[in-house]
Amino acid sequence: MRAQTPAGPGIGRIGWPLAFAATAGLLVWVHLSGLAQAPPGLYADEASAGYNGWAVMHFGVDQHGVHWPLYFKAFGEYRNPVYVYSVGLASLLLPLSPTVARLPAAFYSLVICLGVTLAVWFLTRDRAATLVTLITVGLMPWVMSLGRVAFSVVSMVAFLSLALFCLVRALEGRRGWWLAAGAALAVSVLAYSTGRLFGGLLGVAIVVGVASTGLRRWWRGLLLMVVPLVAVYGGLVIWSEHHPGALLVRYRSISIGWDSPQLGTLVARFVGNYVQYFGVPFLFTHGDTDLRQNIGFGGMLAVATLPALAAGLIVCLRRWREPLFRALLLGLLAAPVPAALTATASPDALRSAEMLPFLAILIGVGWAEILPILRSHRSWAGALAAVAAIEVGAYLFTLFAVWPGESYYWFDVGEGAAIARAHTLAHGHEVLLSTSLDVPYIQALFWLRPNPARYAREGLRILHMDVAGPAGLARAAPGDLMVLSPQDPVPAGSRLLFTESYPVHVVSYQAGQPPEQVVPLVVVYRRIRG
Repeated sequence: MRAQTPAGPGIGRIGWPLAFAATAGLLVWVHLSGLAQAPPGLYADEASAGYNGWAVMHFGVDQHGVHWPLYFKAFGEYRNPVYVYSVGLASLLLPLSPTVARLPAAFYSLVICLGVTLAVWFLTRDRAATLVTLITVGLMPWVMSLGRVAFSVVSMVAFLSLALFCLVRALEGRRGWWLAAGAALAVSVLAYSTGRLFGGLLGVAIVVGVASTGLRRWWRGLLLMVVPLVAVYGGLVIWSEHHPGALLVRYRSISIGWDSPQLGTLVARFVGNYVQYFGVPFLFTHGDTDLRQNIGFGGMLAVATLPALAAGLIVCLRRWREPLFRALLLGLLAAPVPAALTATASPDALRSAEMLPFLAILIGVGWAEILPILRSHRSWAGALAAVAAIEVGAYLFTLFAVWPGESYYWFDVGEGAAIARAHTLAHGHEVLLSTSLDVPYIQALFWLRPNPARYAREGLRILHMDVAGPAGLARAAPGDLMVLSPQDPVPAGSRLLFTESYPVHVVSYQAGQPPEQVVPLVVVYRRIRG
């Protein structure tokens, strides 16, 4: 089962553990650093996960008063439970904040590193390749991006990584690992919307890949793996019967068949979408153009990993007859299918994130192939190391110094802070939240944390707040506060109380250009007279 690769140069019995411990410590520090500043603010989806996780763990109900829900209703759709409950657990230990809302994302990104690294170790038993894999995955742009935003998808990728690690151990003949692989795969089905399709696809890919190499040998293990999957899909069927159409409400609006096209058009859309996820622009040069899903530097993988990925693919094709490599390749081919079924202007890094653990494991296997070659060609090794160092340095600079100033608009910076401060200054008067803000009610819930059971009955009235359009704002009573965007018309007889702004650092080579510009994001007025 394992690739026959060199064990790597010896650095002593103590040296290897120290190298792994130091690398792991550095990666933990990088992944946990500046969660509230890079990116700044808190997007509405993050605030929803944060408040509902806090609410269900402290009161046993979500914002709609549902006790311990399987899925959380939000913004007309249903939010996946794994990440929401993870935030809830974090909020039991720490006060809810943007950092705490994103803390599970950082944790799951580290779990991805752990799952992939362990899989590569048990595949290769090559310490050097395993260490390089840990560094590669820990600093991989795709992993770093997922680990900094409170989106559910990172939990799905983490459990997929664990499922693949368990599969590696299971194929060593350890039957209990089959059940563990199935359990991790079952959790991934609940973790993210595309996982509901991909979990089943991967289950089929593993069964086909393994059974085709000898069903008589593996059927008991495969049966153990399938049991948790069947159970979770059975639970989804039962839940769906009580919530008709709930799990597909979002998909209907983003499907490639949204306009009921002819079959030829539908197939062309799917193929066009599918192919771009394996393209160089998405993987290595441009990535996802949405600044909530990528920091705007390079692709989803580092260019320096291209030789290792190519080598890993060659190994996978060369060892196609082995069950694990057959399952890996089939899983990788199936991974972009959920994303390809959705309409999108550019490749979507969240909906295609199932690709990540497969690509990462192939890269690790590839390192085991090419590191011996690099040891005997020092100039090649030096050139590749230089490229990697430049990429990592530029990526981290963009992440911490550039991305915050470019992404502030994408993360509703200033909105929550303005609402919380307005609530403090209202002194019993009404606070009106403009409809031009991005889902302001969820920001109010996150920052002020009212009792969710009371909110389910009374709405924002328990906070003396309401969401209002221009007509409602014009009817504000004297003493009422209005939280507006800078573009909102200000009702007559109003006085500015404060402005929430964000300092945007400007990189310019022009003499006299100010080093930063202060951008107003939210303005708060008090109505003095009607």
